Amino acid sequence: MFEQFDILSIFIRLTMSMIFGASIGFDRSKKGSPAGLKTHSLVCIGSTLVMLTSEYCFVNYGLGDITRLPAQVISGIGFLGAGMILVTGNDRIKGLTSAASIWFSACIGLAVGIGFYFGAFVATILELFVLKLLSKHFSTQANQVTIDLYIEYTSSFDLSSMILLMKNHKIELVNEDNHLLKNLNVKENSYSTIISLQISNTMDESELISLVQNIQGINCVYNIN
Repeated sequence: MFEQFDILSIFIRLTMSMIFGASIGFDRSKKGSPAGLKTHSLVCIGSTLVMLTSEYCFVNYGLGDITRLPAQVISGIGFLGAGMILVTGNDRIKGLTSAASIWFSACIGLAVGIGFYFGAFVATILELFVLKLLSKHFSTQANQVTIDLYIEYTSSFDLSSMILLMKNHKIELVNEDNHLLKNLNVKENSYSTIISLQISNTMDESELISLVQNIQGINCVYNIN
């Protein structure tokens, strides 16, 4: 492993980690998650760089334990993941999948950094399989999947358009949690809501987010699953 620690190997590992992270992030961004392509790519590349730095210090200077720095990545990434998790007013927890995906990307980056390419590749394929297929085909209802959306809107929000959208696409409202946003930069009161929608597993989640985003009064929409 260490005899191959050269410029080409470093370039290959960093590039592979970028590709693996981007592939996971692309899937998350399509679903409207705030942690998308850029976030997952940076986490994966950064983890690989930490692993490479640890190897470099060990090989060239004989310093310390090669696993010490990578271990800090595993524990430290929890701070980023914690920022993805929301607890709503009715004690429902949102964002666990996004937090787990961020942590998983860091693990893939470390695997690439140590040269465990096959393991990183298989893990990436398995994660994409879980994110894309399992959530749709093993939902609580055979032909439906629940999507949690965080929405910011103003008082000009057109509720009738939202109701019409749900009716046309046979979307069911499962749960809702509203609260006032304290934003000093906005003259008009802004509001936020977290809604759980039950949609057909054949419906594209990115299409749904785009449709909701186009409703009058909607400022932004994120998938927080």
